[in-house]
Amino acid sequence: MGARWAAIIVSISLLIAVLAAAANVALWFDRQMLNSSNFAEGVTEALQTEETRDAIADVAVGKAVEAVPLIGFFEDPLRDLVVVVLDSPALDSTNVAVAGSIHRVLVTGEQSPITLSLIAVKDALLGPIADAAPTLVDQIPDDFFDAVEIIEAGALPSLAFWADIGPWVGALAAALAVFLAAVLLVLSPYRAWSLVAIGLASFVAVGLSYAAVPLGRSFAESQVSGELATIITTASYDILARSLVDQTRILIVLGVVLTAVGAVWLAVTYTTSAREA
Repeated sequence: MGARWAAIIVSISLLIAVLAAAANVALWFDRQMLNSSNFAEGVTEALQTEETRDAIADVAVGKAVEAVPLIGFFEDPLRDLVVVVLDSPALDSTNVAVAGSIHRVLVTGEQSPITLSLIAVKDALLGPIADAAPTLVDQIPDDFFDAVEIIEAGALPSLAFWADIGPWVGALAAALAVFLAAVLLVLSPYRAWSLVAIGLASFVAVGLSYAAVPLGRSFAESQVSGELATIITTASYDILARSLVDQTRILIVLGVVLTAVGAVWLAVTYTTSAREA
């Protein structure tokens, strides 16, 4: 194989790898970030992690102390109790509502505070305070548990632009990758080598896709403000990104198959040429 065709095959294969990785990430973005059901499933799981519950408890108890300073005498045990009740099945629907609110802000760009309703666990939270200091309970505003603000307006970024173009970018990248692979196999005089190169390109796409996971996490973290918003964002991203890792295995299988077929093709070609010689 001449140097010219070798350079062409390598160049096109690398372009196919980049396009395949872009299509893979775009597909994940569409399925996990834009799909409200999948997004909510990931975020609700993130809301139930210990780190997130600790951070939410700090915010909720802090606001309670602001409203009624004397509650500060019960701050530590109340905080521990909030951490426990946040993992209660009674808040499952509330967590789904929070996830829905976060998704709406991200996808539409319409900034609004994210609130958490604690109505379902109000009695459990007030019980210890009522037992120790009944008069304190009466000082807590009636609507305090309706909507505790956990993320302020403007703390989350807008993904509206990417929501509009993401699916198209993924489809276009996938179509171009397939088109270039087909052109290379049809026009190249070294088809077996081209098939091997395309197979190896799949492994390059795998590496690029895996590299996108920590890069995406850093980018997501840089786009939010506030400690609690950052904790929820990174915890949610880590959970949602698991599907990208799983999804990328398809490229591994594709790479193995294409490389193996190409290698067999090469072996047959050289064996036949040797016999004819």
